[in-house]
Amino acid sequence: MSKEFDQRVTDFFAHYQDRGMKKWAGFFLSDHTAMINKETRQKSVPDRAEIVDFVQGYAEDKVVIGEHVIALDDLRCVLLLSD
Repeated sequence: MSKEFDQRVTDFFAHYQDRGMKKWAGFFLSDHTAMINKETRQKSVPDRAEIVDFVQGYAEDKVVIGEHVIALDDLRCVLLLSD
């Protein structure tokens, strides 16, 4: 390494001030803000409609209930009614 580089490194560490807790608090605040934003987005999702009808058919990853075609991933609760 050159003397110029060594001098730069020496000067850097001679004048370096570790921000310590300020830096940690910044990371904490950033993570906390991200978590609050995520929770807010989850709460803003409206409740899904309730569909009560008979299953008319299905295909691959969808089911037909009445006149509604619904992706299986969107189903949250299925109640079976007996005669």
